[in-house]
Amino acid sequence: MDLPVTDFIDKGNYDDKGNRKKDNSGLGFSVDTVGAQFWQGDFIKGLIAGQVNVPFLGEASEKDSVVNGSDLKFRGSLGFNPTNDHFTYNVSLRLEHENEFKVPFTKIASIKITAGELNVQNTDSTNDVIASFAIDGELSLKAKLAVTGVKFEELKFCNRKPNISVKGLGLTGNGGFTFGGLSIQLTEFMWRPGQGFVPKNADLKDQDVETVLELGARISLMPGKNSLSAEAGFNVHAVYDDSHWKYHKLTVRKICLNADFSVFKFDGCVEHFDDDPVFGRGYRGDIKLSIKPIELKIEAQACFGKVMKQDSTGLFQYWFAKASVEFGKTKIVLFPPCVMAKSFTGGAYHAMRGPSVLDNVGNPTKVHLADVADYVPDDKMGFGFIAGVGAYVGDPKAVTVNVELEINFNSNWGLNQIKLTGLCSVMTPLSKEDTTAKGNIAGWLGAEYNRPKKTFVAQAGVNIDFGEILKGDATMEIYTGPDGWHFYLGTNDNPTTIKFAKMFTARSYFMLGKIPAVLTPMNEIVADYFKVLHSKAQGEDAAVKEGKGIAFGLDVSAGASCKSKREIFYASFSANAGVDILIKQNDCGKTKWRVTGDTYVIANGEAGVTIGRKRAKRKNKEPKKVPIISGAIYSMLMGTLPAPAYATGVCGMRVQILFIRIPNLEFDFEIGDNKCM
Repeated sequence: MDLPVTDFIDKGNYDDKGNRKKDNSGLGFSVDTVGAQFWQGDFIKGLIAGQVNVPFLGEASEKDSVVNGSDLKFRGSLGFNPTNDHFTYNVSLRLEHENEFKVPFTKIASIKITAGELNVQNTDSTNDVIASFAIDGELSLKAKLAVTGVKFEELKFCNRKPNISVKGLGLTGNGGFTFGGLSIQLTEFMWRPGQGFVPKNADLKDQDVETVLELGARISLMPGKNSLSAEAGFNVHAVYDDSHWKYHKLTVRKICLNADFSVFKFDGCVEHFDDDPVFGRGYRGDIKLSIKPIELKIEAQACFGKVMKQDSTGLFQYWFAKASVEFGKTKIVLFPPCVMAKSFTGGAYHAMRGPSVLDNVGNPTKVHLADVADYVPDDKMGFGFIAGVGAYVGDPKAVTVNVELEINFNSNWGLNQIKLTGLCSVMTPLSKEDTTAKGNIAGWLGAEYNRPKKTFVAQAGVNIDFGEILKGDATMEIYTGPDGWHFYLGTNDNPTTIKFAKMFTARSYFMLGKIPAVLTPMNEIVADYFKVLHSKAQGEDAAVKEGKGIAFGLDVSAGASCKSKREIFYASFSANAGVDILIKQNDCGKTKWRVTGDTYVIANGEAGVTIGRKRAKRKNKEPKKVPIISGAIYSMLMGTLPAPAYATGVCGMRVQILFIRIPNLEFDFEIGDNKCM
């Protein structure tokens, strides 16, 4: 029997605007999953998982009083073994985002941690405690040196042998020298010791340990305006045999060639796979050739090799080939009078699988055109074909479009997938090499029909960027399949947004069809007050089930600030209002449909003086603000209809004069029966 528990949240210490205070006194803490398992009434296993935001691991900027902190994922489990009447536990704490810290007593060194995990557990038999701490990152030196830092992967400290181990240890930077007119640079240096690096008490007599030294070098044969250079990456393998290390083999990972002359430019690179877990033994490469006088660009990509089948019954061959040509100054009329062809693309592949739009259902993500780096071997796939065209209207700087159609079959020549991908750019040229949309107005489209899964999904997005004057983005998704259908124009997690001159922001979403049972209000202050949060737990409880219905939300915010001529006095004002409405099928109440929602109005204001302006100007910082008067008014309401009807909310006002806070005036109310909330 499993007992799931819904979310619990403690947001920590926040100010009136919903930002974490700079005094670091707030600790964000949330529990996503709590569970317990019982067998015949006896406890077997317990689980708790969630997230902690630690403010002292974050840094506040000079112009901001907000400390974002660092998100740490935690997970703990407790189990009981009735055979030996013994409890086992496992607790882990994992860093979710990249963090950079300054090294004490120095201004030129910093440590960047990209991943880290602390784990503490006990053994089932002896009850011994095993504690380990593993990190990935880089020690950087801000100095004019060829070597700019040390990079480490899975650097692990443990109370069990080996006490120190590392998966990879290398140098960052470009060290080099000039010899006989040739410029030689070492671009990569990484040592991978294999089964572990044990600095003391190494015991390797009973095992063969292979260590690998990854090296990369670039040679400039003709430095200058007309350049010619080559680059190579190779591995030196060594093994520990009985009592000493000895050379084993040399493998070449990649070879690249670059040539840039007045007439043409050439870039080419070939990668070699040797017993790779994904690609087996094979090659992957691409070449790019451009003829500068006529702006002709040719690009080709290829990949081929052999790898073990998924059922391990033998090897199978795979290959991928794609080529494209961009005409540049040559004009080819596609549709008279002003639609011109800019490029053509063709390709084919066998026993390989590319990215699917279905992987991003519910979270529309910018698509990109087919690229050899995104395809992996798959013995269940047969042949696939790619055809594309690039076009522009009137002038390449006006409207540019790149479209690709991809069709693939399974190993028995049955239709598997049809995919259409498109990119559009307005007021910015879009090259064939651009795999993602860009420009002041950019759009993208990804549509896919999957015959085995009997699903169709279409996603589209538009991005607007005119600097600080106007910014916006919107996404759309249509999905239909055996498990239902939906139409999303933005979501509550990723709403359609438009910003105007840092003074006005509007966000909205419209969801129809299959929608989540619980939607979080877009406004974080409202979501925090009513404790309405999206659960990340996975289960069959009602809190995570989906249903059919309609959801709509709108959030509008505006703000303005001003200051005196000599910046002695300042004043700022902001207001926020919005509504979230959810209409869905529900078994609670007298009707099959139920309406739930929230509405809110929040306004903040502040006026005061600035001090230390001259000193701040010398240090290129913002002067310190001393509020004379500040305040906020707010009204929030949440409820559900029809019978049983329920409503809860709050109205209030907060005022502070200098350092004196006037007692808050707040009115909370609750009406009706909340059994259907």
